[in-house]
Amino acid sequence: LPVVPFYHGTKADLHIGDLLTAGFKSNYHADVIMNHVYFTALVSSAGLAAELAPGANPARVYIVEPTGSYEDDPNVTDK
Repeated sequence: LPVVPFYHGTKADLHIGDLLTAGFKSNYHADVIMNHVYFTALVSSAGLAAELAPGANPARVYIVEPTGSYEDDPNVTDK
């Protein structure tokens, strides 16, 4: 089976080998601390997330590789 790439959209300037971790403020609700990291198989969805992220940096989409288990978010994937 082909390997499906996963994408993460952000305005952060990331580098190869950087580890995305939970525990930071949400891009969409500054009063919420995230207990997970979102990623998607759709580059367009990652692009939208990058555009919506706060900050002055340019929107960026990165190819990411999960390092542990992951699950679908029914609030996002069922729509």
